[in-house]
Amino acid sequence: MEVIEKVENTPQTQTPQGEGDKLIEYIKELEELKLDYDTKYITDNIQYSYKISDSVKKALLEVYNVLTNYVNNAKTRGKMLREAYTNKSPRGMLTNAIEIYADLKAINALRKFINSYNIQTEPDFMATTFIDFSEKAKETLIIVINRYVKNDVSEQSKKKLFDKIISELNEVTHTGSLKKGFNKYKEEFEENEDIEKITVGEYKVLQKALQLIRYYYTHGLRFVKNIRAMVNITNKTNKNNMKKITWKLAEAYAITSIPDAFYDVLCSNKYGICFNRYGIALHVMTAIEWIEDYALVR
Repeated sequence: MEVIEKVENTPQTQTPQGEGDKLIEYIKELEELKLDYDTKYITDNIQYSYKISDSVKKALLEVYNVLTNYVNNAKTRGKMLREAYTNKSPRGMLTNAIEIYADLKAINALRKFINSYNIQTEPDFMATTFIDFSEKAKETLIIVINRYVKNDVSEQSKKKLFDKIISELNEVTHTGSLKKGFNKYKEEFEENEDIEKITVGEYKVLQKALQLIRYYYTHGLRFVKNIRAMVNITNKTNKNNMKKITWKLAEAYAITSIPDAFYDVLCSNKYGICFNRYGIALHVMTAIEWIEDYALVR
């Protein structure tokens, strides 16, 4: 990638007093991410539920397995975030803060999916645990953006940078017709030879997961289109909204990553119902990487 300019530290990017202490506190909590008890509680409640059939339980346990993988991913990212903070790496901090935020968004989406079958996913006395971690991930990300992302890049650099961001976002919106694509997904799903090997209950759970893939992709696509419009407007004015754009892109990445969690249920070793994925999240992260290259405090 070409170098646009060397990014210098500026007063606008200094952390307000007290934010540093919060950042350390949140990073420590996200590094530990003590959700083990909660996730084990989920599997017990699925297995011993009398409200759902055994076949539905089988599919929900696969959803639980995917949720557990995302918890483990978030824990790994928490350790990487701590290392980036220790090593004073703004890029590492921003990347890992975004990935943790996205992982927790996916965890909560999977948790709500299981909840929709009248399965309690956490004890009453810990009902806010998942939401609490998500809020801390969000606050951590906001602090990192405020601390390390520059608003005042030069006009020449801003134009080059925004052109690259817009190019990536254009790739997202040029993925073809979502309606047509998901009709094809539905056909492939229904015609998959492995479908015959699963029960009716499992089929209905997987069908609902497929519908949610479509829902979150559609939601993410609308989000990306709004960001593209915002970037285009900012590119034509003297305003510098790099922090806001970074936050919006981080939100878009988290939303467009959620379908991957449900895809992992369909395309698991248990079910093996796999499709070609839409590359929305990949392009959004690439847009964020351009910001990391050219608009971070060094």
